Amino acid sequence: MVAPTPLGLRSGIAAALLAIALPASAATVSTSWVSLTNNNQEECLAVGLAAVQALGFRGTVSGDRQAIFGWRNDETLTVRCIATHELAVVFAYTHDRNADSGPLVERVAAYYRARAAEAARAAADQRWFTIQQGGGQRYGEAGFGGR
Repeated sequence: MVAPTPLGLRSGIAAALLAIALPASAATVSTSWVSLTNNNQEECLAVGLAAVQALGFRGTVSGDRQAIFGWRNDETLTVRCIATHELAVVFAYTHDRNADSGPLVERVAAYYRARAAEAARAAADQRWFTIQQGGGQRYGEAGFGGR
């Protein structure tokens, strides 16, 4: 058996202390994606920025207009808009092990879903208004149950 050297002993102690300290500073990272209702990049960025700011983050749009970055203390949020594929990807990072990044991602995704529902209601209201004004097709005409 080989006796431990002072250097080897110190290295072992340092490694053990580091291993003990790591869980105390553990971070959480969460990701999710949201289907967009259209391929409008600017709308995706506007909704993402509003969501990030509504959660209390300082938000900014990237220079290439592809992503939103948000900072709040040691937490970060990133939304990557890929509108050509009708997709937004959300990333959240939290350094505090007592805080879970999952709810942040879900709240941003909920913002996009709420916006989609609002747009669908507005479109339905517009169709109803058009029909009420006599601008819609009547049953039996081509395109609306007709032949």
